[in-house]
Amino acid sequence: MKYGEQENIGSNCTTVKNTNQLLIIDELRTNGSLSRSDLAKRLHLSNPSISKNVEDLKNRGILIETGPAITDLGRRPVMLRFNENCGCVIAISFTNQDGAYVCLSNLDGRFFETVNVPGEHVFDEKLKGGVLEAIRRLLSKYSAVCGKLMCICIACPGIIDPYDGHIIYALQIPDSANIDFNEIFGKEFGVPVVVKNDVNLAASGEHSFGAGKGCTEMLYVYINQGIAGGLILRNELYEGVSGYSGEIGLIKTEIRETSSYTDEQYFRSTKFDVTSAIIIEKIAERFDAGEPTVLRDMVSSSSEITLEHVNEAVKQGDRLCCSLIGYSARVLASLLLTINQILDLELFVLAGTVELFGDFYINAIKQHFASSPLGSNVDVTFSKLGDMASVYGGVNKAIE
Repeated sequence: MKYGEQENIGSNCTTVKNTNQLLIIDELRTNGSLSRSDLAKRLHLSNPSISKNVEDLKNRGILIETGPAITDLGRRPVMLRFNENCGCVIAISFTNQDGAYVCLSNLDGRFFETVNVPGEHVFDEKLKGGVLEAIRRLLSKYSAVCGKLMCICIACPGIIDPYDGHIIYALQIPDSANIDFNEIFGKEFGVPVVVKNDVNLAASGEHSFGAGKGCTEMLYVYINQGIAGGLILRNELYEGVSGYSGEIGLIKTEIRETSSYTDEQYFRSTKFDVTSAIIIEKIAERFDAGEPTVLRDMVSSSSEITLEHVNEAVKQGDRLCCSLIGYSARVLASLLLTINQILDLELFVLAGTVELFGDFYINAIKQHFASSPLGSNVDVTFSKLGDMASVYGGVNKAIE
């Protein structure tokens, strides 16, 4: 047998061991205390495999024995539980508009503390130094209870290689191709560093802790200056072969509001109709054209219009703002129905600037869904975690 083949066998054995141990940990995290025989039955693993892996996890402090179970059936099995305080993880999110979030969590997803590191919305030396110092302070502050740092997960905007975590492209991060987060943070703290796309991690966070908890198939859609998505399939984050999964903003949609539009206007990128900057631009154009609107009672010129003003106008039933926000919702609904035709999802979770428009926006999407057989079995709701979704997802991925 060739040397390379022997290495593959060893690698496969290690992979099987790691997979089985992760299954054991997940089962105990979900169900609390279980015996070895309980684990074998639930996971369909042999008793020797369970015993060997449990002993390894016990020796590493990840599992602890809690004593025998109470039973009337003779010998009482020793119960095991996951030791959530045997270590800790750090999640860093560079999606904060004013800097970065740094969160310290135990291994059961309980946050010790989250801090906001101020900075510009770019990764520069100042922000890097602030994040490193925040991690040191958190580890020092909670050293008596948090255990050993085991992993750091980073939520980063842009396209991230799903295999080695390097940044393929990130508009918000200058010189992103030359940034090595593993070198910066892994070398400093001596732990593995996982780098994932911020919206993908936000999807994972919403699925595990937020609006998507309990559903198996969902799409998280984030809308701000652009539009992006994170896909959950069969309870797992799906990133695609090259990490591009969820880049939905450039999908073409067809919305025909009047017969006077040209074909070029029929088919256009969704981001040109649903993002915050375009919504403001369209409303400003019609404001300047003299169209009646309650916005004239709020601002003196179109350049002063903000999304907050538009939201207030929608609440007052302003015809101009309701028309354009309703149109934006229908464009997004058309895109979501197209996606659902392929994936047959349970839920769409919306986040970002569209959350300002509340029930008006959601109801407009649901009405569009109701007009199509493709929308009869899928629901849509807003994010429960807001800006913290990628932090929750980072903690979840670091624990994994």
